[in-house]
Parts: sequence; C-alpha cells; structure tokens
Amino acid sequence: MDRLLPRFLERSTSLARRLCRQPQQHRKILVTDEYSLTVRREIGAPAEELFDAWLDPQSLALWFKPDGHATRAEIDPRVGGTLRFVMGSDESSCIASGTYREIDRPHRLVFTWSSPDTRFRDSLVTVTFRPSSSSTTIVEIHQVGLPDAESRASHFAGWSDVLRELGPSPSHEVGRQTSVRESTPATEDPDV
Repeated sequence: MDRLLPRFLERSTSLARRLCRQPQQHRKILVTDEYSLTVRREIGAPAEELFDAWLDPQSLALWFKPDGHATRAEIDPRVGGTLRFVMGSDESSCIASGTYREIDRPHRLVFTWSSPDTRFRDSLVTVTFRPSSSSTTIVEIHQVGLPDAESRASHFAGWSDVLRELGPSPSHEVGRQTSVRESTPATEDPDV
C-alpha cells in the first residue's frame, strides 16, 4: 500500500501539469444564443479610426461610458491578450474582464466579456465595423452567452450608451434584442 501512494501521487501531479499547460486558445467556450443582443449605430467616422479607438486605453477612457460612468481600461490588444475595464467611481465600480479572440483591423474585434452582470461567466462579444459611405461606418456589437433576460437588458443599455458616446451619428441608432427561444441548444465553438 505504501508503494502505491507515491505512484498515484506522481500520476496525479503529471496530469495536473498537462492540464495547466493547455494553451488558452485551445479551450472551448460553451456558447448559447438564447440570451443575446445586437446593437448598431452609424457613426460619422472612418472604420479605421473607430476600430483603433477600441484598442487605445486613453481613447476608451473618453467614450467608453456605459450609463455615463467614467471608465479606466487596461488592455493588451493582441490575440490572447487581456482586457479589463473598471467602470464607475472608486466607491461603486463594476469590473469587466476578458480575452481578445480575434483582431482583424479595421473589420472585426472578438473578445470574451465577464462581469457581475454576466454572473462572472464568459460571454462573447463581436464588434464589426462596416463602412457605409466614404465618411460613415456602421458599428455593430453582438453579444452571446448572457445568462438571462435581465443581463441582456443591462448589456443592451450599456452597449447602446457606449456607441452613443463613441461618435456622432448622421442617422438614427438601430438596436435590437433577440428574442428568447424555447429550445435553443448550446453549441461548442472550437474556433473561439
């Protein structure tokens, strides 16, 4: 019996080392679109300028203001890099964090988003930048994997505020929340 314990512990330690070394980009995220949202806004600026504003901490501090709250951003803008947003005052701040999954300048950003409103579960945010004319861009934020309708409503309001602050709109804002589906199966997305 005494000889079995060291061999058992050695195998357990070896397994733990292999699991801890597994690269983060190979982990699968469970994604469901049961509670998702999409917010769009046409903004009077080129796609390149708007895209770059999402990856610059000083710029983010100027316009990333959900519900009017000041934001401090700490970002490592590269695939696999982290993002951390502290929104609000020191007394009552909300912290959101995530990891960049895709950075395709000036077309698309994909990152995970975890906050108290997601119940600290990773949701997936895709921001697309589509030129609509020589001087305007349609920016769309699509978020999937939210835990419930309350979280969806909260994020819809926050992302709407963010897009309003991002830049002037030559037209009206268009946003929609997707309806809850009764039998939406969860899917594993290995590319995320």
